Amino acid sequence: MDNLIQRIQLPEIIDQRGSLSFLESNNHIPFNIKSTSIITDLYNFKNSNELKKNNDEFLVVLSGSLTIKVVNGNLDEIFVLNKPNIGLYISRKLESNFIKFSPNTIILVLRSGSNEK
Repeated sequence: MDNLIQRIQLPEIIDQRGSLSFLESNNHIPFNIKSTSIITDLYNFKNSNELKKNNDEFLVVLSGSLTIKVVNGNLDEIFVLNKPNIGLYISRKLESNFIKFSPNTIILVLRSGSNEK
């Protein structure tokens, strides 16, 4: 799917205190971050397109596990996110849906535009 969708491993610093992952706009992810959201109640959140309108997105699962279906024309691709140092970049040109998740999953969503109401 070219650069329309990318699994991106974030830098991680590990020592005796634990691990720290971080990211920067236009460095680790391919856009300037304009807004962020944290999704915590996926049972009431049916579809990632409810939030996504005309923005590039980067999703990181902070806790739990999430399976996402990304649609590019006639091609469907499935991604599983379950580590806080690995995220998924999804271009604004693609559709995506949350199809499976573990209880108490927490997702950080970074967008190239403002949060839609």
